[in-house]
Amino acid sequence: MSATRGQSRGRSAGRSGAVAGLCVLAGLGTVLTQIDRIEFLAMAAVAVPAGLVVASGSFRTSFRDIRTTLLIVAITALLDAVTGGGLSGLRLFLRFSALVCAAQIVTTLWSWAELGDAVVVLLRPFERIGLLDAERCAFTLMLAIRFVPVMSEEIAEIREAQALRGRNRSVLALAVPLALRILLRAEEIAEAVDLRAGRSVRTHHRDGRTSIINPSLSSRAAS
Repeated sequence: MSATRGQSRGRSAGRSGAVAGLCVLAGLGTVLTQIDRIEFLAMAAVAVPAGLVVASGSFRTSFRDIRTTLLIVAITALLDAVTGGGLSGLRLFLRFSALVCAAQIVTTLWSWAELGDAVVVLLRPFERIGLLDAERCAFTLMLAIRFVPVMSEEIAEIREAQALRGRNRSVLALAVPLALRILLRAEEIAEAVDLRAGRSVRTHHRDGRTSIINPSLSSRAAS
């Protein structure tokens, strides 16, 4: 009984921390979108990656999972600088690189299961007024977020397979199998969401709370 209570308290603490982390992330994003001064954006672009290194404990580990995203941000900023002026591109790069690193800090400090529970807590007020299903929306959102690193893994697997077969590293040779894999993954996600919607049967406990009888898919989203 004491072990069960300890696990419940630990999960509650993790969920509370994840809620706070998501709120801070949302607040940081709001603040950064309102700031245009280069010096303040530069300070954020230095401080947040430093916090990521501290959170992960290693520079290499901290940026391994977000290097592709940062590359996309850099390319987008370069195009913006060419078309709209150098300072606008620099602002875009500083702003979004800080946000990407902040999001990585959140996913480093808390597990996907804790983040999923936190999203449910944040969406619960909207469920009470009948706007949405908090658990289904959270499940869909976590699947979509997990879809991004999965695509990076797919690209790495395709590149490795092509290298073993001696094929060239052209964009077309990568795009065709990647598009097929994306479609397959998207179909799996759609089936998972439909399955979750069909099996989300609620039951009332003695204390008046409700819970999901079949939560197996939430662990699937976290894996």
